[in-house]
Amino acid sequence: TMITPLGDYVLIEPDEEKDVTAMGIIIPETAKERKPMMGTVYAVGRGKEFSTGHIGQMEVAVGDRVIFEKYGADDIEFEGKTYKACSQMRIYCKLV
Repeated sequence: TMITPLGDYVLIEPDEEKDVTAMGIIIPETAKERKPMMGTVYAVGRGKEFSTGHIGQMEVAVGDRVIFEKYGADDIEFEGKTYKACSQMRIYCKLV
C-alpha cells in the first residue's frame, strides 16, 4: 500500500522531540510549544492546481530534510507510523 498526498501537501516523518538537550538541560513544555519541528519528507503531492489549470512546482522532494511549522501540520497514521501532513507553505526551509 502506498500513500500519496494531494495538491501541495507533503507528508513528513518528524524527528523525535527531545525533552533534554545533549548537555542535560531539561526543556520545559512552554519552550517547546512554538518551536518549529524538523523531519524528513516521506511523500509529496504533485503541486497546487490553479484555476488556470497550471500546476505549481513543488520545492521539496522525498528524502529532503526540512524545518516546518509545528502546529501547521496534522498527524497522519499510516502503517503503524505517525507522519505530519502540511501544505508546502508550512515548510520554512530545507537543509542542504
